[in-house]
Amino acid sequence: MNGQATTLIFDGDCGFCTRCVLWGTNNLSAFPNPVAFQTLNPSDFGLSQAEVRKAVWLISGNTVLSGARAVAWILKGQKSFWWRSVGKLIDWAPIRPIAALGYRLVA
Repeated sequence: MNGQATTLIFDGDCGFCTRCVLWGTNNLSAFPNPVAFQTLNPSDFGLSQAEVRKAVWLISGNTVLSGARAVAWILKGQKSFWWRSVGKLIDWAPIRPIAALGYRLVA
């Protein structure tokens, strides 16, 4: 993962979101550049206000992912075998709908 070239758009007013981003930047070996959606124009990223209010968004070149898929992408880019494995599990086709539901319940 190329940290500065990869952007993670999150809700800067959400305490849980902010804590997760802080945890990620402090504990993961590779973490995208976090930007609160309140500080940017979502249309610059091809997104709407409604979209950035619903979920985190990961933008890396032509890769655009949201919610659980964005989280999985971050985890799959880690040096740690454990985190990479968790990311692959979250993004595994049979588990993906469950991960998406879990994300929606938390978000």
